[in-house]
Amino acid sequence: MTLPLPAYSSWDRCASGAILYHSGVWDYGGAPAQAQVLNWETGYPQTLPLPGDDEPYDPTFSYSPDCRTVALADQDWIYLFDVDTTTLTKWTAGNRPAYSPDGQTLALERERHLILKDVASGDETVVEILDDLLSGARSSLTRLSWGSTGTTLLLTLNYNDREPFGEDFVLVDLNERAVSVLQSSTGVALSAPSLSPERRYVAYVNDALNRAGGSLRLYAGERACVVAEHPVTYADEVFWTPDGTRLLVTTWPGTEGDFLDVSGWLPTESASAPCLDP
Repeated sequence: MTLPLPAYSSWDRCASGAILYHSGVWDYGGAPAQAQVLNWETGYPQTLPLPGDDEPYDPTFSYSPDCRTVALADQDWIYLFDVDTTTLTKWTAGNRPAYSPDGQTLALERERHLILKDVASGDETVVEILDDLLSGARSSLTRLSWGSTGTTLLLTLNYNDREPFGEDFVLVDLNERAVSVLQSSTGVALSAPSLSPERRYVAYVNDALNRAGGSLRLYAGERACVVAEHPVTYADEVFWTPDGTRLLVTTWPGTEGDFLDVSGWLPTESASAPCLDP
């Protein structure tokens, strides 16, 4: 199955919905960016308005667990889109929003700080244990996802001051106030991580800039290592389907997405799966 728009973000929170996003074609007066909220059960799409002017930017999205609200961010602000009323409300300054599993908290990035914001009250907590990792002038937080219990966060950190460049996957334990670097890379681009529905595996594209020769990897949290690897061509981003048996892999330059059946190479028990060489 091929989708006309690549799925930017979706199934890890709302099981019945997906967000479809296409960055548009900005060169030569091409088409602007487009976004839709897709009801996965009925196949009915709904236009998701994008804030901001006509200048290109990279929006980020997060679907609430009750499937009623989409948090989306332009370069400076986070907006809340009510799926039922189709209203878009400017909510708070920041970027990279991510709903917690209970829907009560939105994690976000603001000026290289990780912030937890209570959806109902608006109260904010700064996660200061990340400040040292993001202290560099050219460091940035590029993606974040919650663990299933709401006590851990999976982050992608980008270091443009690491020669030639660097990206790390970082696990934050909010209870223990501890940070663990799951994978560190230099000169090898990593796609944004995607957590499986049961939160057992992290799927990502390794060497994403090597369009013709990258690999799709599964990182098992119980083993703290890569347990499966599959070659992919022109892969850009990867997302799990609700049943956890397929991955939607979007292709560069972001014109379509293809489903990959992983049931044949997905380890049945990640705790006993052998680790692959990094």
